[in-house]
Amino acid sequence: MTKVISIANQKGGVGKTITAINLSSFLTILNKKVLLIDMDPQGHSGIGLGIDIEDEDYSTTYDLLINKDKTLDDCVTEIDIKDKTLDLVISNVELSYAERELEKLYRSPIQILKKKLKPVVKSKVYDYIIIDCPPSLGNLAINAFLSSDTIIVPVATSFFSLHGVEKIAGTLNEIMDELEIEFNIFGLLTRYRRNQNVSHEVHQTMKEYFNNNMFKTVIRENIDLEKAIGEGLPICEYKKSSNGYLDYKRLAMEIMSYGN
Repeated sequence: MTKVISIANQKGGVGKTITAINLSSFLTILNKKVLLIDMDPQGHSGIGLGIDIEDEDYSTTYDLLINKDKTLDDCVTEIDIKDKTLDLVISNVELSYAERELEKLYRSPIQILKKKLKPVVKSKVYDYIIIDCPPSLGNLAINAFLSSDTIIVPVATSFFSLHGVEKIAGTLNEIMDELEIEFNIFGLLTRYRRNQNVSHEVHQTMKEYFNNNMFKTVIRENIDLEKAIGEGLPICEYKKSSNGYLDYKRLAMEIMSYGN
């Protein structure tokens, strides 16, 4: 069964794209077939994996959503990671135009991604599909949510980052009530510093807010994660001895354990 996981938080600086890239990469090297879809017009998932997202030879998420004849296979770019292959659908600034264009093209503009993914989900081509969501809560994000069975909300260890959680959780609950669907919502603590009281306080608040629907794994503050992205590499190809490597490997293994 294909698991579809959206990574979402409208607040920046919480490690959303870093999580999308590194979770996808570790699942790949742990012998899972993975597709990473960038639904953010900033295109950081592609950039963080060393792709020139402005190269016109690549088909993008925009093409997938707007062009009715485009299939997922038409838009996949293969990324080599430690002799394994991660499939990626890149985005760029062109995707920002899709919010309005989807409403003009389709009667149900919030379900286009789900329809495009349906063939590969049904045929179980992938073990995991990871969606890097935009920081807004418009049509692009809702397309991602409606395609998913799980939403991961990364929250950095600052009190300001907790404010955005209430908004996105409220939106997700409204979607579930209105459309009579369900998906699991998990909190992921990022930028954690063990020696700071605020880290422990935010962690405790998150447990209460998510009703303990939290990952046991926490992502520690680690400059190597930023350096790896700057080099266009996932942490698994950048520095094996780093905390970032250990933490994202643990997260991938924890997620895999839920399927057992």
